[in-house]
Amino acid sequence: MADDKDLSGLEWFRSNQSKYPNSDSVGDLDASFKSKVADFISALEAAGAKVKISATRRNATRAALMHWSFKVANGKTKPKDVPKIKGATIKWDHGDDKTSVAAAKDMAGKSGFDIAFQPSLTSRHIQGKAIDMTISWTKSLVIKTKKGEEVTITSSPTSGMNKDLHKVGATFGVMKLASDPPHWSTDGK
Repeated sequence: MADDKDLSGLEWFRSNQSKYPNSDSVGDLDASFKSKVADFISALEAAGAKVKISATRRNATRAALMHWSFKVANGKTKPKDVPKIKGATIKWDHGDDKTSVAAAKDMAGKSGFDIAFQPSLTSRHIQGKAIDMTISWTKSLVIKTKKGEEVTITSSPTSGMNKDLHKVGATFGVMKLASDPPHWSTDGK
């Protein structure tokens, strides 16, 4: 049996998660996507929109920990079947499924990773080709496309979920994933 310190759960999360930091810096994105995002954000800010970046490049080990905690917590994988995660010492199997699943739920839940959707092992975030950002504005937004054409957005919502804003983002090569409010990427995935 593994040391108690290696067992999954909130205690493991609190003791170890800082070893696998994500970035919220545009500078950490893939070079070709970084310039597109920087230009889009500049256009947004010049138009008076507020932009708050929550994630850019995701640590691959952190992504795997998130992925497997979510799968175990939701009964999609048995704790004993979780593969070894490169760079992390963690034991998912606590000796019984009920305890193991409860520990995974704690890690995936609000006090842990706070996961809304099943994390991917091959996400655009790991590749540096995605950004999570919250965008907001008041009244109408007068913004320039990549080619400098002025677009006035008067439709709702006044957030990153606005379909007219998605079209503007696309001119920069920053595509919106409509099902995930903060998520933009190279291809909308």
